[in-house]
Formats: sequence, structure tokens, C-alpha cells
Amino acid sequence: MTHSASVRYENDEWTLRVGVSNIFDKAPPLVDSNEVFAISNTPIGNGYDLDGREFFMSVAKRF
Repeated sequence: MTHSASVRYENDEWTLRVGVSNIFDKAPPLVDSNEVFAISNTPIGNGYDLDGREFFMSVAKRF
């Protein structure tokens, strides 16, 4: 299980969103790559974040 959080601020013209994915930088479990599709014993396509903790931001303007 990984945890993520984000905050959004919105007014009449602008929307700003900032957040972090995989807050605790939890590594995915190691698996036997002979049994599942994997890279370096890390499962691919199973919802695991291979990049670790990531910060993000988005800005939108209404016209």
C-alpha cells in the first residue's frame, strides 16, 4: 500500500494543484521474474510505482 496526498486551490480564473505520490517512498515487492512480467525483480503493470516518491504540480487558467 502506498500513500499519496494533494491540495487544490481554486478561484474564478485559476486552479493550482500540488501533491506527492508514494509519500513514504515505499519500494515495490520483489518477485520471481520467471513467474510474472518484471524488470529487476520488480513487477510491471501491477499498480506499483517504480520511480519512488514523486512530487507534482498543475496550473490551469480559465478564459
